[in-house]
Amino acid sequence: VAKCNVTVIEEIIPVKSITFDNSNYQMFEGDQLTLQYTIKPNDATDKSVEFTSSDKEVVIVDNNGCVTAVGAGKADITVQTIDSNKSASCKIEVLSRELYISEPEVSDIKSMSAKITGDITTYGMSITERGICWSTSMNPTVDNQFAKMAGTEIFHIVRDLTPSPTYY
Repeated sequence: VAKCNVTVIEEIIPVKSITFDNSNYQMFEGDQLTLQYTIKPNDATDKSVEFTSSDKEVVIVDNNGCVTAVGAGKADITVQTIDSNKSASCKIEVLSRELYISEPEVSDIKSMSAKITGDITTYGMSITERGICWSTSMNPTVDNQFAKMAGTEIFHIVRDLTPSPTYY
């Protein structure tokens, strides 16, 4: 009688490809997002990955794919598999949080009223209150005359003005 030992070795299924679900992202400074990626085949034995950023002054990334926007600019994030060195990259553009207020236009000036129009545009910010203020003193504040507005367009007719002074 002959005897032999048989050792069963688990089949190792290597990663054939890795892709990001999106190739371009746009974020604002301070935002976070978790990148989604797909490894093929689905039954690959080792799906471990590492992430890297091409510019850590723009974005940083942890090994879970969580990206934090650090500063304005553009960077690439690369994900690489551990077992077979397959990789994919995506591009991220980080925008500054900004507020743009157009120069107000004053029109329909009458002896005691004037129409003021303009626009407010925000990039990555939320504004809790919008409006226009005016005074006969330079650099008026909401403590002077103030008209609250909604939306991005400024439109207000200022009434009860005195004919002589300069208004700001």
